[in-house]
Amino acid sequence: MNMKRPYFRKVWVARDGDGELFAYERRPFYVESWGGIWMAPTGAVYKVKNLLFDHLKYDDEPIETKIRTENLERLKHFFER
Repeated sequence: MNMKRPYFRKVWVARDGDGELFAYERRPFYVESWGGIWMAPTGAVYKVKNLLFDHLKYDDEPIETKIRTENLERLKHFFER
């Protein structure tokens, strides 16, 4: 039996001033001069379904978390495009 090992992708999650939720490959930093937004230093940024991390507010610092998935394709279930 050939079973794939679970895949864990580390991301940083932050909510912007409009209430939209984003995940970043690297820890984002806050840029007040651009209207108060979270920016990624490098790496990909993903739009995240707002129903996830409903406890996370705009004023909160980004949180580091891992998302378990069988493969990268399953990320479609966690992230909006």
